[in-house]
Amino acid sequence: MSGDSTPARTSELAMRIASALALAALALSLLYVGGTSFAALCAVFAVLIALEFRAIVEARLSRELALAMLALLGLVIALWFGAGPEHSALALAGGVVVVAIWELLSQRSCWAAAGLAYGGSPFLALSMLRGQDAAGAIVVLLIFAMVWGTDILAYFAGRAIGGPKLAPRISPKKTWAGFVGGIGGALILTIGVAIMFRISFGIGLLLLAVFISVVSQIGDLVESWIKRHFGRKDSSNLIPGHGGVMDRLDGLIFASVAMWAVSAALGAEALVPDAPARALTGNLIGG
Repeated sequence: MSGDSTPARTSELAMRIASALALAALALSLLYVGGTSFAALCAVFAVLIALEFRAIVEARLSRELALAMLALLGLVIALWFGAGPEHSALALAGGVVVVAIWELLSQRSCWAAAGLAYGGSPFLALSMLRGQDAAGAIVVLLIFAMVWGTDILAYFAGRAIGGPKLAPRISPKKTWAGFVGGIGGALILTIGVAIMFRISFGIGLLLLAVFISVVSQIGDLVESWIKRHFGRKDSSNLIPGHGGVMDRLDGLIFASVAMWAVSAALGAEALVPDAPARALTGNLIGG
């Protein structure tokens, strides 16, 4: 039994790594290009997230509410490209409130409103953070580093060390060792990006990496809870070795919104001082 399962686990890990590398290459390439191209990638992922969310909670979602959720997400995306981020953000906030009220009155739940927020929030956060300047590009790159570092080391630390479970009723495989390892992974990749782009950094950026790593892992647990609540293992089978888009981006969904909030409070330039002048090319700055 053990001998038969080892090649299968190796093959699954190889497929998981290959899929992750392909998605990372796509995300980094379009992050470099910026502008409409990166926003379009975020829009595609937003729609896929919403569709997978709808499929998971379908038992609690009427056809009318599902259509309203998807139509409003389409409006949010269309307004971003047509009228600008302010109108898009207002449409998302208003849409979530209206759908939540409708849903509470008709079905005593908020799954459609949650699905709209789940798809629309990371689209807006990442697109607004990237913007048209170098500081925004580096901030998004830092999000990727923090989330990917968390995912990688949490996975391997959890499997290698094991130990007490983090939240056994929500996600039986996650351990405290994986949680701490994930924070370590975020710190390692954050420092790597800072050194590579010659960003001035200190305790503030390291604390930000810890914060984003924790938020990312909370996002992972929230998605696990939603799937367990509805009796689902994966959000879909779209990505080999990972499941669905929600499964792959669960941490990024929460982390991007948290980073947008920090950036809105402090400014992107405060997070990555000196980076635009020192390290980035015109293509990265441009849209």
